[in-house]
Amino acid sequence: MNAFNQGRIVEAKGMAVLAPFLEERANGKLVLFDKGALAKAMQESVGDAIFTACDGSARSVEVKTEERFTGNLFLETWSNRNLSERGSYVCRGNNPGWLFKSSSELLFYYFLTNDRLYVFDLFRLKQWAFVSPGGLGFDGRLSDFREVPQGRYSQLNETRGRIVPLEVLREEVGYRLFYPKQLHLFEREVQL
Repeated sequence: MNAFNQGRIVEAKGMAVLAPFLEERANGKLVLFDKGALAKAMQESVGDAIFTACDGSARSVEVKTEERFTGNLFLETWSNRNLSERGSYVCRGNNPGWLFKSSSELLFYYFLTNDRLYVFDLFRLKQWAFVSPGGLGFDGRLSDFREVPQGRYSQLNETRGRIVPLEVLREEVGYRLFYPKQLHLFEREVQL
């Protein structure tokens, strides 16, 4: 099985848990961009879903799912860097990762093995990643973390990202933690 299909299976497992979680919070007003002619364009611009928040506003969500918990997040900087060979670059170009491209309001980062959903304000995460305090430009905190190739799946494209410990993100960005499979155990979000 190729890397794309492996990734799609993990994503589908995550959405099987997260869709009911989102539906409950959206009072049934949820749109998932996972099928159809516009799905790719919508995912690249607004994310994987739009739901109605309790205040009635529409909220956009970028969803990432990983199989096993590591204590880190893989913040994708390149979907396909493709800068090793000029001929390949000329034929196929390159493609920035979701951290640059997504304009979603929220990032849902879900780990299947321990049922942990970390919810980030994506704008705040991007400010932390790309803008130094009081400065402008792409010199934020993300540059303190080494860029590495995605190593989980064997694939033709060169996906790269920064591995950032959740502890750093908790202290410097903040997030909310949920356990979506255990909703019936909690009346509201789990506090850290």
